[in-house]
Amino acid sequence: MNWIRGFGLFMFLVMSLSFPSCSDDPAEPSVGDCELVTQGESYLKITNTCGSQIDMFLEDFAFGALINNNKCEIFGMPEGSWSVEITRRPNGPTRTLNFSVDMGETHAIAVNGEFFSSRN
Repeated sequence: MNWIRGFGLFMFLVMSLSFPSCSDDPAEPSVGDCELVTQGESYLKITNTCGSQIDMFLEDFAFGALINNNKCEIFGMPEGSWSVEITRRPNGPTRTLNFSVDMGETHAIAVNGEFFSSRN
């Protein structure tokens, strides 16, 4: 009888697992999942909802970061026009985006299932 109970627990654990995959669902992680990396007069917010880690690199600042799945990070920066390079791990495609931020503004980038295939 103990093996039946053990098997039931095993099946419950297996069925409870969520396997990562890219999602087209635009839902963002909760606010508590966002990390303010640096303070600034303007901000870049990158949200990752695509089942793998991503690397981001701000060439103008020689700064990069790893962003885990279902997390977002907020980077303070001066107002102006900048570019960010985002790469899907491991060895995934890379996409470079140009953006501008004004004083007090936040530019948001959502990395989801369509991010690397679209060019908007």
